[in-house]
Order: sequence, then C-alpha cells, then structure tokens
Amino acid sequence: MKINEMISAAKSFENLTYGYEIIQINRRHSYNDEWSDVPYPNIEQVMISGSDYARNVDGQKCTWKEIFKTVDKLINCLDNSEERYLESFELNNNKLVVSLGS
Repeated sequence: MKINEMISAAKSFENLTYGYEIIQINRRHSYNDEWSDVPYPNIEQVMISGSDYARNVDGQKCTWKEIFKTVDKLINCLDNSEERYLESFELNNNKLVVSLGS
C-alpha cells in the first residue's frame, strides 16, 4: 500500500494509529497490496497480542481495510487504551496477532 494512503486512512480510525513502524510493516507485509486485497485468506480471528480479546473474521473476505478496522474496534476492549500504536503482525495458526504499543 502507499504510505500516504495508510496515513490518510488513520484519520478514519477512532483508536488505532501508527508511527514510523508503519513503514516497516508496509515493507514486510503489504508493499504491493491495495486496501482491498485479502492478505491472509486462512485467518479466522484477529487478536491483540498479550490480551484475550479477539474478533472472528472470514479470512476469505478480510481485506487490509477490514483488518485495520477490526484492530481499531478491539482497542476499546483493552485495559490500557494508551496502547493504540500498531507495531507488528504475526500469524499464529489461523489467528492474526497484532502487537500494539504506546
């Protein structure tokens, strides 16, 4: 995805934001992708690292935009709402585990 598109998209999220890490994430995971691409067609859940909070998703339809929206909603469930900066993604079986920081 284009970095400027990712930065613009951040304005539409209630909670989720990102810093310089987004450049690393983009290089590692989504450099040639579009917002409408389905990057992980086999995932069944998106979850926040270090928490029990997760949301079920249909991986076949879960676009980058849906992943970011899901993370944005999950932040509301966290005890520490200051952790809202996207740091990394990791696949763990059929779960996409998202790490956040403050």
